[in-house]
Amino acid sequence: KDTIDLYSGVNQGNRSDETWATFQKALDDARIVLADLKATQDQVDAANEAITTTFAALKNAKDMLKGRFGEFVQGVTTSYFGSYVGSKPQASAQSKAASIMNGVVEKMLNDADKECERHSVDTKGNLKVYYVIRVSKGDMKKQMIDALSNDEKLGIDFNADQMQKFMDERMAQM
Repeated sequence: KDTIDLYSGVNQGNRSDETWATFQKALDDARIVLADLKATQDQVDAANEAITTTFAALKNAKDMLKGRFGEFVQGVTTSYFGSYVGSKPQASAQSKAASIMNGVVEKMLNDADKECERHSVDTKGNLKVYYVIRVSKGDMKKQMIDALSNDEKLGIDFNADQMQKFMDERMAQM
């Protein structure tokens, strides 16, 4: 009952209809088990596990991709500013560059359309959700370079070719 109460207040938000329906079914199934006076402890445990597993799968795929691209941005800015020749820029310039690049990532992911979604359950009973969107790495790099080149508050002599080199190296590792 506690698990049902805890997760009943969750809203769909920007989660896909398919993933949301799977979560709602787990909640509904758990309510049936709760109402069954003959339900075994194993059935109760399985219902609790289904709710928590499907809830974990609700994590928005775009947020997961944003985290992955955030790692890319961190690696690129660390490499770029670590190799900076001339006077060392302040940490604020690196932070500002990362913020600009993450803003480009967020906009592109928010604008991306879902191409397909698949659900499966692995051998341990964990729900896996595969969510496919199309994002062009080339467009993303170009938009990042443009945003960095046009930002007057960056406070450094920005070298687009050098940044492009670090982006290409990082993208090759993705």
